Amino acid sequence: MIEESKNILESIKQGLQDILVPEMRGIKSEIRRLDDKMDNGFARLDGKIDSLRNELKAEIHRLGDNVGKRMDSMDRRLDEAFNVRERLAVLEARVASR
Repeated sequence: MIEESKNILESIKQGLQDILVPEMRGIKSEIRRLDDKMDNGFARLDGKIDSLRNELKAEIHRLGDNVGKRMDSMDRRLDEAFNVRERLAVLEARVASR
């Protein structure tokens, strides 16, 4: 009876292995495929992020250059305005002294 129980258990074990092992191999293969697919997707995403980062940096530099040029232009205009104001003050003083 003990020998018969061992045989039954061994048959059940072998039957489960015959069913589960191929299925588990298929699942393992599918997991590898999905893992590779995700790695490729992440690599493409990294490339796109790097490209966008570079575009953004270039745009920031371009805007910074434009702001710098405008600031320089504003400085020149302010200098001109101060010079005009000083000239006007001199002229007003001359007119007032007559």
